[in-house]
Amino acid sequence: SSARDKERVESQLNKYKIFAVLNGREILEHLLLFPRFQYERRKWREPANEKALEARMDETSAVLATEKGLEAKYEAMSKLLEKEQSLREETQRTNRLIERELNETRARWKSEVEVLQKKLSNALANGLDEGIKAQDFEDRLKREKSAREQIEKKLHMLEEELKKGTPWKSEV
Repeated sequence: SSARDKERVESQLNKYKIFAVLNGREILEHLLLFPRFQYERRKWREPANEKALEARMDETSAVLATEKGLEAKYEAMSKLLEKEQSLREETQRTNRLIERELNETRARWKSEVEVLQKKLSNALANGLDEGIKAQDFEDRLKREKSAREQIEKKLHMLEEELKKGTPWKSEV
Protein backbone atom coordinates (compact mmCIF):
# COMPACT_ATOMS: atom_id res chain seq x y z
CA SER A 1 0.00 0.00 0.00
CA SER A 2 2.86 2.37 0.80
CA ALA A 3 4.58 1.57 -2.52
CA ARG A 4 1.32 2.14 -4.37
CA ASP A 5 0.84 5.48 -2.60
CA LYS A 6 4.39 6.46 -3.48
CA GLU A 7 3.80 5.53 -7.17
CA ARG A 8 0.58 7.52 -7.20
CA VAL A 9 2.29 10.52 -5.61
CA GLU A 10 5.18 10.27 -8.09
CA SER A 11 2.84 10.08 -11.09
CA GLN A 12 0.95 13.09 -9.78
CA LEU A 13 4.23 14.85 -9.18
CA ASN A 14 5.39 14.09 -12.74
CA LYS A 15 2.17 15.56 -14.10
CA TYR A 16 2.70 18.66 -11.99
CA LYS A 17 6.35 18.86 -13.03
CA ILE A 18 5.40 18.82 -16.70
CA PHE A 19 2.74 21.44 -16.01
CA ALA A 20 5.25 23.48 -14.05
CA VAL A 21 7.85 23.28 -16.80
CA LEU A 22 5.30 24.56 -19.27
CA ASN A 23 4.06 27.34 -17.02
CA GLY A 24 7.15 28.36 -15.11
CA ARG A 25 9.28 27.37 -12.19
CA GLU A 26 7.16 29.25 -9.63
CA ILE A 27 4.32 26.74 -9.89
CA LEU A 28 6.69 23.89 -9.17
CA GLU A 29 8.08 25.78 -6.19
CA HIS A 30 4.54 26.34 -4.93
CA LEU A 31 3.62 22.67 -5.32
CA LEU A 32 6.71 21.57 -3.46
CA LEU A 33 5.45 23.38 -0.37
CA PHE A 34 2.66 20.82 0.11
CA PRO A 35 3.55 18.15 2.70
CA ARG A 36 3.26 15.15 0.40
CA PHE A 37 5.84 16.72 -1.92
CA GLN A 38 8.31 17.68 0.82
CA TYR A 39 10.57 14.72 0.12
CA GLU A 40 10.80 15.83 -3.55
CA ARG A 41 11.70 19.37 -2.56
CA ARG A 42 15.23 18.44 -1.53
CA LYS A 43 15.63 16.50 -4.75
CA TRP A 44 14.79 19.56 -6.90
CA ARG A 45 17.06 21.79 -4.83
CA GLU A 46 20.08 19.79 -5.89
CA PRO A 47 22.16 21.72 -8.46
CA ALA A 48 22.06 18.96 -11.10
CA ASN A 49 18.27 18.73 -10.93
CA GLU A 50 17.87 22.51 -10.97
CA LYS A 51 20.05 22.69 -14.06
CA ALA A 52 18.03 19.92 -15.69
CA LEU A 53 14.81 21.75 -14.85
CA GLU A 54 16.19 25.02 -16.20
CA ALA A 55 17.36 23.24 -19.35
CA ARG A 56 13.89 21.75 -19.83
CA MET A 57 12.32 25.15 -19.20
CA ASP A 58 14.68 26.77 -21.73
CA GLU A 59 13.94 24.05 -24.25
CA THR A 60 10.20 24.49 -23.74
CA SER A 61 10.53 28.27 -24.07
CA ALA A 62 12.44 27.83 -27.33
CA VAL A 63 9.76 25.48 -28.65
CA LEU A 64 7.02 27.93 -27.67
CA ALA A 65 8.89 30.80 -29.32
CA THR A 66 9.30 28.74 -32.48
CA GLU A 67 5.62 27.88 -32.41
CA LYS A 68 4.67 31.56 -32.04
CA GLY A 69 6.99 32.43 -34.93
CA LEU A 70 5.40 29.76 -37.08
CA GLU A 71 1.93 31.00 -36.17
CA ALA A 72 2.93 34.54 -37.16
CA LYS A 73 4.30 33.26 -40.48
CA TYR A 74 1.10 31.29 -41.04
CA GLU A 75 -1.02 34.39 -40.40
CA ALA A 76 1.14 36.47 -42.75
CA MET A 77 0.92 33.83 -45.47
CA SER A 78 -2.86 33.58 -44.98
CA LYS A 79 -3.24 37.34 -45.41
CA LEU A 80 -0.98 37.28 -48.47
CA LEU A 81 -3.05 34.45 -49.94
CA GLU A 82 -6.27 36.40 -49.31
CA LYS A 83 -4.82 39.48 -51.03
CA GLU A 84 -3.68 37.40 -53.98
CA GLN A 85 -7.12 35.80 -54.27
CA SER A 86 -8.87 39.19 -54.19
CA LEU A 87 -6.48 40.54 -56.85
CA ARG A 88 -7.17 37.49 -59.01
CA GLU A 89 -10.93 38.00 -58.64
CA GLU A 90 -10.59 41.71 -59.45
CA THR A 91 -8.57 40.86 -62.58
CA GLN A 92 -11.21 38.36 -63.67
CA ARG A 93 -13.98 40.94 -63.14
CA THR A 94 -12.00 43.50 -65.14
CA ASN A 95 -11.40 41.02 -67.96
CA ARG A 96 -15.10 40.15 -68.09
CA LEU A 97 -15.97 43.86 -68.22
CA ILE A 98 -13.46 44.46 -71.03
CA GLU A 99 -14.75 41.48 -72.97
CA ARG A 100 -18.38 42.58 -72.58
CA GLU A 101 -17.51 46.11 -73.68
CA LEU A 102 -15.49 44.76 -76.61
CA ASN A 103 -18.42 42.60 -77.74
CA GLU A 104 -20.84 45.53 -77.47
CA THR A 105 -18.49 47.78 -79.45
CA ARG A 106 -17.92 45.08 -82.05
CA ALA A 107 -21.70 44.65 -82.50
CA ARG A 108 -22.27 48.42 -82.74
CA TRP A 109 -19.48 48.87 -85.30
CA LYS A 110 -20.69 45.90 -87.27
CA SER A 111 -24.15 47.45 -87.55
CA GLU A 112 -22.59 50.80 -88.58
CA VAL A 113 -20.52 49.07 -91.26
CA GLU A 114 -23.62 47.25 -92.52
CA VAL A 115 -25.50 50.55 -92.77
CA LEU A 116 -22.62 52.10 -94.72
CA GLN A 117 -22.46 49.08 -97.03
CA LYS A 118 -26.20 49.31 -97.67
CA LYS A 119 -25.92 53.01 -98.46
CA LEU A 120 -23.03 52.33 -100.79
CA SER A 121 -24.79 49.47 -102.56
CA ASN A 122 -27.98 51.54 -102.88
CA ALA A 123 -26.02 54.44 -104.31
CA LEU A 124 -24.30 52.16 -106.80
CA ALA A 125 -27.52 50.33 -107.68
CA ASN A 126 -29.55 53.47 -108.22
CA GLY A 127 -26.71 55.23 -109.95
CA LEU A 128 -25.26 58.48 -108.93
CA ASP A 129 -27.49 61.47 -108.80
CA GLU A 130 -26.64 64.05 -111.38
CA GLY A 131 -25.97 66.62 -108.63
CA ILE A 132 -23.19 64.49 -107.14
CA LYS A 133 -19.99 64.63 -109.06
CA ALA A 134 -17.66 61.69 -109.30
CA GLN A 135 -15.03 63.49 -107.25
CA ASP A 136 -17.45 64.16 -104.38
CA PHE A 137 -18.43 60.50 -104.40
CA GLU A 138 -14.78 59.41 -104.25
CA ASP A 139 -14.10 61.84 -101.39
CA ARG A 140 -17.06 60.52 -99.45
CA LEU A 141 -15.93 56.98 -100.13
CA LYS A 142 -12.42 57.82 -98.85
CA ARG A 143 -13.88 59.39 -95.69
CA GLU A 144 -16.02 56.34 -95.03
CA LYS A 145 -13.06 54.08 -95.72
CA SER A 146 -10.84 56.04 -93.30
CA ALA A 147 -13.61 55.99 -90.69
CA ARG A 148 -13.89 52.23 -91.12
CA GLU A 149 -10.09 51.86 -90.77
CA GLN A 150 -10.18 53.90 -87.55
CA ILE A 151 -12.95 51.69 -86.23
CA GLU A 152 -10.96 48.58 -87.14
CA LYS A 153 -7.84 50.02 -85.43
CA LYS A 154 -9.83 50.68 -82.27
CA LEU A 155 -11.28 47.18 -82.42
CA HIS A 156 -7.79 45.72 -82.86
CA MET A 157 -6.51 47.80 -79.92
CA LEU A 158 -9.35 46.54 -77.72
CA GLU A 159 -8.62 42.96 -78.71
CA GLU A 160 -4.92 43.44 -77.84
CA GLU A 161 -5.88 44.90 -74.45
CA LEU A 162 -8.08 41.88 -73.78
CA LYS A 163 -5.28 39.49 -74.74
CA LYS A 164 -2.84 41.28 -72.43
CA GLY A 165 -5.33 41.11 -69.59
CA THR A 166 -4.46 44.64 -68.50
CA PRO A 167 -7.19 46.70 -66.85
CA TRP A 168 -8.60 49.31 -69.20
CA LYS A 169 -11.09 52.06 -68.79
CA SER A 170 -13.37 53.07 -71.61
CA GLU A 171 -13.24 56.63 -72.80
CA VAL A 172 -16.77 57.75 -72.05
